[in-house]
Amino acid sequence: MTVHGTGARNPAGNVELGPLEELSAGARLDCDVLVVGSGAGGATAAATLAAAGRQVVVVEEGPMVTTDELRRWSIGRRLARLYRDSGFGAAVGNPPVALPMGRCIGGTTTVNSGTCFATPDDVLGEWAASGHMLAWDLTWETLADPFPFFSPSLERASSSATFPIAAVPLARARGYVEVDGERIDCDGVPLQQSHLFGGRHAHRWGGDAVRFSARADGARVEGTVFAAVQRFCGVTYHDPDGAPVYCANTGVADLRLQVDAGGRRIERTSTASCAFERGGRTPMTQIYYPL
Repeated sequence: MTVHGTGARNPAGNVELGPLEELSAGARLDCDVLVVGSGAGGATAAATLAAAGRQVVVVEEGPMVTTDELRRWSIGRRLARLYRDSGFGAAVGNPPVALPMGRCIGGTTTVNSGTCFATPDDVLGEWAASGHMLAWDLTWETLADPFPFFSPSLERASSSATFPIAAVPLARARGYVEVDGERIDCDGVPLQQSHLFGGRHAHRWGGDAVRFSARADGARVEGTVFAAVQRFCGVTYHDPDGAPVYCANTGVADLRLQVDAGGRRIERTSTASCAFERGGRTPMTQIYYPL
């Protein structure tokens, strides 16, 4: 067993990097909380508990690897040392899905940006029926002017009942959100607000993903914004005639972007960095509707 601690801190000053102290067989460590796994979930939980004054021990099945070490390793050695089952793990199903998981300090976050498991249906059901308490006090400072997505002439020519507008393309928040008594400080958090206006909502919009494309100055941009259903939170609206409309929003969607310009293609993926909305005339399964 290896203990990671007591040594130089990283430039941010919040993580101890070493040296490492080897524990002998049968050694005993006393703590308030034992966290198994040092990935995004385990590390966040451990840091939160430690900041609250708890004595925390984090255990990880793999080694701590430095950038210099990693650069010298072959791909085969990286797979063997950093991945559980050398990267050949899979979730059984139809079809089976590759499930690479890390076994090093930083966990799966180090090798694969994190692997998330879907919340079981019975847990989602308990959340939806538990009557969570929500409260908020939010204001914001607008940093950009509103703009419509369609020109006025196109809106007049269209038979659609609703039109989107970026009411607040970019702003800075002030205030807090409180969930079941836990307050989340939102001061300085960037935000945006888009909205639909018109006589009634559409029958359905959005979906599991939103795709877009654009051309300008000889360049073409194509992108997909997508998120698992567990990342959405729902709200119920009513049209002027009283008909209910069920909307769901996420602010932690992923973005896959492709840019073709000057004979080159650039592809990028950004995690938990985008927002989009989906909705329709019936509630969407597995989405929590607090309002």
